[in-house]
Amino acid sequence: MSTEILGLEIKKHVLVGLIIQKTLKSFSVKEAGYVKYNELPESSNNEESDSFFINALELLLKKIDIKNCTSTALCVPASFVSFKNIDIPFQSKKKIKQILPFELISYLPFSDQNFLSDFIVLNSSLQTTNILTASIPESIIKKYFDSLKKFGIKSGFITPSGYASANYFLKKKDEKFTNTVFLDIRDNNIVLIIAQKNVIIYIRCISIYHEDFMIQSIEQTIMGIRQKFGSNLIFEQCLITSYSKKNDAFCEKIEKTLRCPVKYADFKDMFMEFVNSEFSMFSNALSAAVISTETKSSLNFCQGQYALDSFFKKNIKKLSIMLLFIIIFSTSGFLNIYTDVSVMNKKNKGLDNAILSVFKKNFPDVKKIVDPIVQMETYIKDIKKKSLKPLGDNEKSNINNYKAIDILVELSNLIPDSIDIEISRFVLNNHGRLSFSGTMDNFNNVDKIKGLIKESNMFKDVKISDASADKAGKKVRFKFLIEI
Repeated sequence: MSTEILGLEIKKHVLVGLIIQKTLKSFSVKEAGYVKYNELPESSNNEESDSFFINALELLLKKIDIKNCTSTALCVPASFVSFKNIDIPFQSKKKIKQILPFELISYLPFSDQNFLSDFIVLNSSLQTTNILTASIPESIIKKYFDSLKKFGIKSGFITPSGYASANYFLKKKDEKFTNTVFLDIRDNNIVLIIAQKNVIIYIRCISIYHEDFMIQSIEQTIMGIRQKFGSNLIFEQCLITSYSKKNDAFCEKIEKTLRCPVKYADFKDMFMEFVNSEFSMFSNALSAAVISTETKSSLNFCQGQYALDSFFKKNIKKLSIMLLFIIIFSTSGFLNIYTDVSVMNKKNKGLDNAILSVFKKNFPDVKKIVDPIVQMETYIKDIKKKSLKPLGDNEKSNINNYKAIDILVELSNLIPDSIDIEISRFVLNNHGRLSFSGTMDNFNNVDKIKGLIKESNMFKDVKISDASADKAGKKVRFKFLIEI
């Protein structure tokens, strides 16, 4: 899946823009165009006027279609930016960012202005951290930021021209050189960028008065760089990333000064038919658009209220309070659930104890108890099965040999006094069948009485037709069927 990014660069006499389609592995230029300021109305073709950028941008947006662009990268003239190499007695980037405005006060012009600053860490030790800083008046960023906003464009990446194209070439994986001098040549100045081990360590914007002055300024700058970063700093190439026209004589002078090959950066393959021979004009706009997704390792003036994530930073206090309430309510909810579960567990434990107590009372002879409910159901079923066997109807009854009082006396003698029994019904028919029922203290005693009755010579057979616990669970209801 590809995304479209708008790249813009503000030059002295022209505003250039392009749209790239970028995927995870590659990118291509979709559209490109430019507007010369002399094409604008006379009242707004002055670069210093507030309306020139708005009018130029309005004309440019008629040449390129930005409706599918998800982000914007803007290059501002390096002449607006102050670059400094300074040492900071901290290693933490957070602390450096906090104290940087105070450290830069003595270095920046116009002390009455507010500046936006960013930095790159070059190297650090236990005592100090060496950084490259870039600062620009906030009023300039505000002017461009507000102008873009009028067209519904939000820029999350604003960086110096010259630096953008140098940074792009250093991030290319196929670049084999490590120590490089980059030159971004313009009508009125030249941006000199030094890279050591593929890291930009120095940036200077040199005004162009004449060619010899420019060569002399470059030579003096290189001497100062070698004094600061080591006299053994040898450059492998000089890359000219932006220029109005090629000048072979100038390249020869630069080669003699730097003692390394000088060549022009080739962007032509990236643009194809869009800009023909003017591809150098778009070098910084292209580079800024490509590297805009890697802003953490690049100089970016979208700071504070101009950053895309400023909503979260502005509302961090409110969001923190909201998060705190969410945590409190969530914790309260979990505590309520935990309390409910604990209460239910206690109730279940009490119910289990009650069931166990009933089981032990009705089956005191059972020693191994695993699941009292299942075991109780099993024992009750066994008792019922035993009671359902038919009586001996075909056998001859001895009812004529005994009186009812004799039968009562026999039963009374058979039942031990220790057994708690209450007989509620006693029926004796003429066929020698006796039925009596009532309540007893437990199931084991029901079986015990059955066994005692069977041992008597008066009774032929004994069956239990019913044995169940009463509603209170304290007594066992029983019913015996006896054949005399």
